[in-house]
Formats: sequence, C-alpha cells, structure tokens
Amino acid sequence: MKKLVSILHLLGELEEKLVAESKRPDRLSKLGTPPTNVGITERDAVLSRYWKYVDKREASQCWPWKGHTNEYGYGVIQIQNRVLISSRVAFVLSTGRDPIALVCHRCDNPKCVNPNHLFEGDDKVNHDDAVSKGRKQPKKIK
Repeated sequence: MKKLVSILHLLGELEEKLVAESKRPDRLSKLGTPPTNVGITERDAVLSRYWKYVDKREASQCWPWKGHTNEYGYGVIQIQNRVLISSRVAFVLSTGRDPIALVCHRCDNPKCVNPNHLFEGDDKVNHDDAVSKGRKQPKKIK
C-alpha cells in the first residue's frame, strides 16, 4: 500500500525553501533585510500552476481538472517530484488539513476539484456512497 503524502508538508517545505533563500547573503539588501521585490515564491508558483489547470465554474457545478489524469481518470499534478491527486490538493487547500484517508466525490466525477463536491471518507464510506448511488452492488455478508 502506498504511503499517503502530506500535501501540507510539501507546501511547508516550499515555504521553508523561501525562508532559507531570503536569508542568503546575496539576496539581502544593503540594510541586511530581504528585498521586498523578491517576486513570486516557489509555493505561490506551485499554487498558480495548480489553479491554471482548474476550469472554475459556479459553486454548484463541477470544476473539471484540465491537466494530466491517471489511469482511473483522476487529475494529477507533480509537486516536489511527487505526483498528487488534484482533488486531494483541492481538499487540503479548502480545509487547511490533510485528509485522514480518502477524498470522495459527491458528484462522482473523478476530474472534479470543486471543494463543495469533495468529502473525506474511508473505504467503507466510499463503498457505501457508491452503493447508495447504484454504482456498486452491496457487499455480500458471509
């Protein structure tokens, strides 16, 4: 089983790189402070790249991922040499925390990254959701 990647940790690493970069002697002004016009941070660049792949629509509609997808149809993006599921990134950006297990879709659209359509669950919650929508058969009790 693959270990879940902490998206918050990856974004935090980008923030740490920014702080370290801003303290480099060649990046300091004559007064010894970081210049105010350093420009876009690496974290901001990652977030900007993420949002350029989102077809953001009304809050009630799906926001389709326009970037790469995996073999199951879920959007993917590479951050810090890690391939991440775009809906997991959307969940983190909207809640400020990493999901404990799965990020499920109320809309059943694997490309959707609208935070209003996402909810946290585990295998049982995901299975029960699929059964309730007629996408799967109930598990047989032995």
